[in-house]
Amino acid sequence: MGKVSQSTIFTTHFMAIGYFIVMWVISLWLEIFEIIPFLFQNSNQLLAVNLVLFIYAMISVVGNYYCLVTTDTSCETNGALNEERDGVFYCQSCARNSPPRAHHCSLCDRCILGRDHHCYFAGTCIGHANARFFVVYDFFVFITSAYVVVINLIYLHQIIGPFIPLSFEAICKIVPLLTVFKLWSGSVTLFHFLVIVVTWLGIMHVLGCSVCFFFQMSLIFSGQTTYEWQHNIFIYDQGWRKNFLGICGSMWYLWWLFPVFQMQKLASKEEDNFTQYNSEISKYI
Repeated sequence: MGKVSQSTIFTTHFMAIGYFIVMWVISLWLEIFEIIPFLFQNSNQLLAVNLVLFIYAMISVVGNYYCLVTTDTSCETNGALNEERDGVFYCQSCARNSPPRAHHCSLCDRCILGRDHHCYFAGTCIGHANARFFVVYDFFVFITSAYVVVINLIYLHQIIGPFIPLSFEAICKIVPLLTVFKLWSGSVTLFHFLVIVVTWLGIMHVLGCSVCFFFQMSLIFSGQTTYEWQHNIFIYDQGWRKNFLGICGSMWYLWWLFPVFQMQKLASKEEDNFTQYNSEISKYI
């Protein structure tokens, strides 16, 4: 793939990060100040529990997203590589030697260590150094979005419903394109239309992040990247436990609970790039 222009890179990354920020702020505002207080107004205990858990999940989402975006996944931190080492290859785009498992990303305009794919929603590549942030981010987005979808539907059912039994009138009130006509006629307010849009976006987040999470976890356990999975390459597989700890670290249970423990980045050692590498299959590069 040819080099992508800087304007395209900037636009892509700006839109991705902008979408995340807007969705995070709107979701936080809707749930904390309107929907959760409305649904649990008769029970202070349930209200407190739901608010605390939702805020915790939202903090975990933004914390993992920050680590995902800011972690350096490139090979530049490895310094100069000995070109005589088995597996080292010269990248024409970077004009430097790169280690095994590295691939050049035209959007990031650099070689990414253990590159899996370019995540447009994060505006960065998923590689060896930030794969653990990616899976935890997917997990919390999945959990949070599923929660938002459920309580939003309950809220809409009570405010502009009922939706049961399902009827054409009910469908017109919860399908965004059809709800526009309800909004124009005044039977649905702009606020409720916003809740409907956030709910449907939440459904897409649930579907997308669940697929990404389970697929990425399967790759981590098998010691593969997407490229290696597509080409049936298993030379870096050291068993599911070592594969998992190699990406997530021995203290994985801490950063899974709270993103503050992730501030200490998982360093990528040059020697790890050559582990179990075999010159007979150097065509992988």
